[in-house]
Amino acid sequence: MAVKKKKSRKKKGTDPTDDPQYIQDLLDLHTDCTAMVATVFDNNTVFEHALKSAFEYIVHKEPTDQCTNAEVLCMYCDKVLKGRRAKERLNEAEVEKALDAVVCLFRYLKDKDMFAETYRHFLCKRLLSGKSLNNSYERSMITKLKMECGAQVTAKMEGMMANLKMDQESRVGYAEKWKATGNTECIQEFHVLVLQTGFWPTFFNPPVSLGPVLSTGVNHFKAFYDKQYSHRKVGSVADPCERRALPAHSCVVGLS
Repeated sequence: MAVKKKKSRKKKGTDPTDDPQYIQDLLDLHTDCTAMVATVFDNNTVFEHALKSAFEYIVHKEPTDQCTNAEVLCMYCDKVLKGRRAKERLNEAEVEKALDAVVCLFRYLKDKDMFAETYRHFLCKRLLSGKSLNNSYERSMITKLKMECGAQVTAKMEGMMANLKMDQESRVGYAEKWKATGNTECIQEFHVLVLQTGFWPTFFNPPVSLGPVLSTGVNHFKAFYDKQYSHRKVGSVADPCERRALPAHSCVVGLS
C-alpha cells in the first residue's frame, strides 16, 4: 500500500515548521487512508499493517534539518491548545477532535521522549503566560498521552498542573494576610507564582536587580511563605518566559 505525502502550499521564505498546515495535511491524509482501509478493505490486517508501516515512514522523515516531526507536532498542538489553527478559531468540539488526531500521529513516533520533553516546555509557556485556551483541554491532552505511553512520561506535566492549583491557593492566602494587616501597597501591583522546581523546566536565571515594587513584593511574600512552610526554600526567578510573557510587575518564586 503506497501512501503519498501531500505537499503543503507555502509562501516563499516562510518557515514550514511555523505553519500548522504541514501537520494538518498529515492528519487529513491519515483520516482518508484510515477510512479507505475500513470501508474498502474491511479493516483487513494486511492493509492495516501496510497503513501503519507507511505512516511510520512518513512521520520519521523529518520536514527540515532544524526541526524534527516530534517538535513540529508539538508546535501544532501548541496552536490548537491556544484555540487557533492557522487563522481559524476553534470551538470545544474542534479542539478535542484535533487533539485526538494528534495522538494518532503520536503513535507512529519512535522518539516519544523528545515529544514529551518538547511538549512540556510548550505547556510551561502556555501556563505561565496565560495563553492556554482552557486548563481542561490541557488536562485532557495529558490524559491522552498518559494512556499512550504511561504515567512516568506525564508525571511532570501533571505536577505542573497541580502546582498551579496550589499556587492559586497560596496567592489567595497571601492577599488575605496582607489585607488583614492593612498593608495593601504591593497587593495591587505584585503578582507571584510559586513553582516547584522538580516539575517545571529549568529556567535561565541570570542575576537580576529587582526594582522597588518587585523587591517589596518578594520580601513580603517570602516572609508570608516562610511562616507557613519553614522547611521549604524559595528563590525568585524574573521573567522565565520568553518575550515578556508575564505581567510587568511579576515574579516567579522557585520552590525546592
